[in-house]
Amino acid sequence: MKTISIKATLMGLIALLGLLLLIAQASLISRTYANSAGSSRVAAVNIVTNDLLKTAALWALERGVTNAALYDADAAKPETIHKIGMTRDASDLAFSQAMQDAKRASLAIPNEYRSQIDAALAQLSATRQRVDQNLALPRSSRSTAVVASWVPTMTSLVLASQRLRLNLGSQVLSGEAAIGKDFVVRHSVWMMTEYAGRERALIAADISSGTSISPEQFTQLAGFRSKVEEGFTILTNLNMSQDEHERFDGPMKAVKDDFFGNFEKVRQLLYREGKAGNAYSLTAQQWVTRSTEAIDTLLQLQQVTTEWTASSLASSRFWSAVAMFFNILFLLVTVVVLGGALWVVANPVNDLIAMMADLAKGDLSWKETRRYKGIFGKMQQNMENTVVLLNDTVRKIGESAGSINTAASEISLGGTDLSRRAEQQASSLEKTTASMEQISAVIRQTSEHAGGVTLLSRQTWETAEKTVATARKSVDAMRQIERASENISNIVGRIDEIAFQTNILAFNASIEGSRAGELGAGFSVIATEMRALAESCANASSEIGVLAADCVEHVNIGSGLVHQTEEALDRILAVAKQTAQTVQEISSSTREQSTGVEEINIAVSSLNATTHQTAALAEESSAAAESLLNQARRLNDLIAFFVLDKFGKIEVVKQAQ
Repeated sequence: MKTISIKATLMGLIALLGLLLLIAQASLISRTYANSAGSSRVAAVNIVTNDLLKTAALWALERGVTNAALYDADAAKPETIHKIGMTRDASDLAFSQAMQDAKRASLAIPNEYRSQIDAALAQLSATRQRVDQNLALPRSSRSTAVVASWVPTMTSLVLASQRLRLNLGSQVLSGEAAIGKDFVVRHSVWMMTEYAGRERALIAADISSGTSISPEQFTQLAGFRSKVEEGFTILTNLNMSQDEHERFDGPMKAVKDDFFGNFEKVRQLLYREGKAGNAYSLTAQQWVTRSTEAIDTLLQLQQVTTEWTASSLASSRFWSAVAMFFNILFLLVTVVVLGGALWVVANPVNDLIAMMADLAKGDLSWKETRRYKGIFGKMQQNMENTVVLLNDTVRKIGESAGSINTAASEISLGGTDLSRRAEQQASSLEKTTASMEQISAVIRQTSEHAGGVTLLSRQTWETAEKTVATARKSVDAMRQIERASENISNIVGRIDEIAFQTNILAFNASIEGSRAGELGAGFSVIATEMRALAESCANASSEIGVLAADCVEHVNIGSGLVHQTEEALDRILAVAKQTAQTVQEISSSTREQSTGVEEINIAVSSLNATTHQTAALAEESSAAAESLLNQARRLNDLIAFFVLDKFGKIEVVKQAQ
């Protein structure tokens, strides 16, 4: 079985403790790194979602400006075309920036959302070309399909971009609480700006075309307005901390004063003019400009939460970096401490191992080593005490071995002389014993032969008795077979009767079938089969009867032969019994002679055995003495293996301690 050394045990315990500390530190570092990486990912998503919100706002502005120009009676003016182009460039640049930021941060964009945006962008590109062609024409020459498709196309693209924004935002919602609030604020602001932008585009079209607001449009505008108010209600009821209130109160007040205050007055005025069919007090361009300014007020809420979230993420990353620094520092300190502990433990353990190695070599002399304190000092003292005891023990064993060697030599000489005399006496008795054994062997052999003949005659007698019994059982078996054959004949007779009755029933069925005509055709077939079955049974019964008769005849012959055998065996049994009795009388006489000779032989053998035992004991004593002498020599050889302390240094050290 493999043993574990003290050094290996101590080193293993220290290594295990160090490993546990290292695993704990590695876990903390990994968790801190994951938190830092999570904060970085949230920051990246924050940037991309801001880009997408900015893109959506620019697309919404392009939707409103372009829709106003499409419903204007005249061809679009150069400044209008220029403004539309600038809005397009800004929106395309913002979307491209969002995709680059997502790629740079390695954010996974699901294929579903990517395909939706790509399809919406392709549709927008085609629609823009058709819109540009129609803007160069007066309203009367424009395609109504192109004009009608503009707003849905832009709205579809805006919704696709915001679905992507929601997906990216949902990937980091499990982080800090501030991220969740940021998600809610962003979505609420987007909902307010999107539906305010839809209102901007619809009213701009009415102003450009000079048409009044229809009841259907008014219902649609009311739905837009309810969405704006719903988003503002969400922001108003959002649970915020004191610091968040300080950031949001100013922008929220600006929204109330401007969007729901000053802008609301302009909006209500246009609503009244549109419902009444009067001329609008603002041009389409003025309306777009004023509504865009109001929507920009809403976007300030998004800017506030973006800055606050960025600050929170920066703080989180900073403290994560600090935590990682201290965790790594502690990990390095742990490694250094463990190395020092292993070094401190290694020296005393190595000295202890050296002392044990000397013991294994039989060296019990004193060797100077470093002195230790504490548990290692106790181990050192115990080891030195062990060496002292071994010195005393080995020295005493050496002295005793010398005495044993002398006594063993004397015992060995006396045992050898006694063994020689016992062997001479045993030799004389062996000759007498051999002669008696020869006489006893002859008589014993004669007795054994007589006993063997007696046994053979008795076995012959018993065998004859068993043979007679077997013959009688054979006769009984023949009689049972004879009775069984008679029973078979009776059964065959009954089978013949059943076959005859079956044949009659088949004949009757055939007659009834003939009377029934076609309806009885089935009965005729069954009757034919029954007759055939009856004939088969009758034939089989006849064959069985013939076989049964033959069997009875053979059984009778066998029974007669068995009776003759039984009579012959009875005569043999009588002769065997008489022979066995005669042989038994001869065996008894021989056994009495053998018993007398055996008693004489036993007496001589007993005397011979006693003499041999005496000789054997003498030899064993001599052998034991020789063995004891050899063991004493071996003990001296073993003691010679040890190197004893000749100068008493160990005893002096022990007393000093």
